[in-house]
Order: sequence, then C-alpha cells, then structure tokens
Amino acid sequence: MSSTEDTSAKVYVVGGRGDYQDLQQAIDAAEDGSTIRISGGLYNANVQIDKPDLTIEGAIDEDEVTICAGQSEPAFKINLVNMNEKLTLRRLKIQGIDVLSPNIHGASKKKTRKLAFRDADSESWLESKENEDKEVVDEYLEDLYTQKNISSYLPLITLKGGHLVLDDCKLCPNLPKAREQVGLFALPKTKITGHRTDITGFKTEGSLGIYARGTSMELTRCRIGWHRKGGIVLVNHKEKEVLATEKVLITDCQINFNHLYGIFSEGKNASPILQKNKVIGNSGKGIHVGLANLAVIKGNDIKENDVGIDIQSGDPYIYFNRVFRNKSSGIRCYAYKMIPCDGVIRANEIFENLQSGIFCHGKNTAPRIIDNKAIMQNLGCGIQVDEGAHPRILKNV
Repeated sequence: MSSTEDTSAKVYVVGGRGDYQDLQQAIDAAEDGSTIRISGGLYNANVQIDKPDLTIEGAIDEDEVTICAGQSEPAFKINLVNMNEKLTLRRLKIQGIDVLSPNIHGASKKKTRKLAFRDADSESWLESKENEDKEVVDEYLEDLYTQKNISSYLPLITLKGGHLVLDDCKLCPNLPKAREQVGLFALPKTKITGHRTDITGFKTEGSLGIYARGTSMELTRCRIGWHRKGGIVLVNHKEKEVLATEKVLITDCQINFNHLYGIFSEGKNASPILQKNKVIGNSGKGIHVGLANLAVIKGNDIKENDVGIDIQSGDPYIYFNRVFRNKSSGIRCYAYKMIPCDGVIRANEIFENLQSGIFCHGKNTAPRIIDNKAIMQNLGCGIQVDEGAHPRILKNV
C-alpha cells in the first residue's frame, strides 16, 4: 500500500508500479473512505462498488486514465445503501470498446477510440436529421417516459444506489451498432453531482447522455453533446409521483448538438431548475418539459435548436432567458390529451426565430405571457394563437 496523503484516508495505487494491476482487486481490498489512484494508461473494467465513500481518481501529472467498458457490461456498477454513501470519480475518461488492441491493463487485445467534445461540423450533421419522421420521434419520447425499450441501452455507469460524484471526468458512450449506449443511467432514490464533466456522444452512432429516473442531480459546468438519442432525460417514478428528496439543478452547462432534444423533463410535480445554460444547435427540442412538470427555466441562452422550449401540458416558470434564432418557434405550448398546459413566460428576450416567437396551440393551453423584454423580429409572428388556445398576454414589448 502506498503512503497516505493525510491521516484519515489510505491511498491504493493501480497500474504502473502500484499495489494492484486490476481495479476490482483494489476496490475489494480498499477500506471504506479510502482513495484508489490509477496510473496513466488504458484499463478494461467492469467493476462493482458497494463500499461507501471511496474516491477513484486518475493520477496527477501522468497520461490520461481511460477506463474501457466491455460490450455487455457497464464499466461501473454502483450499488450503495443510500444517498448518504458516496463514490467520487475524478480525472477519469470512461468509454466503450469497439476494436482490438494490445495496450490495456487487465485485458488483452483491446483498443479505444479517442473522442473530444466537438464544436465544429455541426450544421451538416444536424441538417441531415431534420427530416426525421416526427411520429417516430414522438414514439421514442413516449418510450423514455414509460421506460419501454430503455433496457436496450448499455450504460457506461449504472447508479443503483448511493451518491455519485463526477469531477473533471469524460464519458464517451461510443459502442457501435450492436447496442445503443448511455453515458450514465441512474435509478430512483439516488443522487448525481457532476462538475466540469463532459458526456460526449459519437455522432454516427446512437447514444444517450444521461437517463435519470427519480434521481436527485446537480450538474455544474458540464458539457453534454453529440448524442443521437438526446442529451439529458429526467423522468419521475413509474408511479408518476415525485419523492420529496428529488432535487435537480443544472447550471452553467453546455447542452449542444444533440439530436431529438437537449433536455427532456417530464413527470407530475417534478421541478428541475435549469439556469444559466447554453442550449445550442440541438436538432429537435432544446428543452422539453411536460406532463404537469413544474420546471424553472431561468437565464439560459437557447438558440439554433429546432424548437427552443417545448411545453407539453406542463406548468413551468420561464424567465430571463434569451430564446433566439431557433429554426421554428422560440417557445411552443400545447396540451396533450386535454391535460392543461399552463406556465408563466416572463421577462424573456425572444427574437429572430424562423417562425413564431411564442406559439400556443390547442384547447386547454393557457400560459401567462407577461412583461417580456422583447418579442421581436421573429419571421412568422411574435405570438401565434390557434385552435382554441387562450393565453393571457400582458405588458410585453
């Protein structure tokens, strides 16, 4: 065992000249609350963690640590007792495997694919997806809410219990064709904290960034992009009731260049806070909230998506956002199966969208559109109301 950094936590080293060459062996040997430090290099891992308060981190000042999942199991299965027990992953890159190479610790003849968060080549890829059959898209979103077909996804990380902290990590779901991959899959009564973490898809293959059901979450300064099956999915329990412990905050993040949607949030009384994010270039809906969802959407830049904000029978509070240059409506409101669509749209700047600034559609659609700073220069009209919608419109510029 290596020397300790302080008197309270032991440090185990994996790889190089460390204590272990296999990550699971180090986890099995580690005491609760200790640190496992991984030397730079490529590692194959399908590990299970049920010990509380471990930290697994890449060594400082060494080559990047890449953890490669197998083609049938997650890299990490986390099953702690409750949200008071924590696992911290720091300075790790976690991705799938698709071809063979000789350079991985703990496995033979495996190779990984290098991925980076892309901010170029977006237009041609997104344009190729714009003609996707809308009925297929709607069916897919319904499947997400009801959990149909979600078992076909292979996670890089499965969180079944406890509190997962991701600090300065990269998750790259890139498993080819055989199964679609999700970066992080979280079950009810768990918690996720992410800071400076990228979850990046591979644009020619199917992937989903985060799928969280009944999960508390706090993401800060993260980047989720290039996923063909969407960026972040937040849904409640299948019983359609939200636990008091479920709190979601996504702030100062980049949710860019995903297909179908950037953020998808549905569920009765769920109230995620989405603030100060950049939601850009998503081919589909930048932010979708629905089915009695009480989201707070504040201070975001939402641009160049198909629809900026999509409200389906939700009751969100939308204020101080800049919603502009989206390819159809800036904000779209509509009732699903006569379930009321309400919400407050206040103090936003909504401009230069290619159709309506705000589009209210269908009976039982009655948002309050109040005191917006600017609804202007939209190519269709500022506020479009049709088919029995009855929004309350007051004091807008």
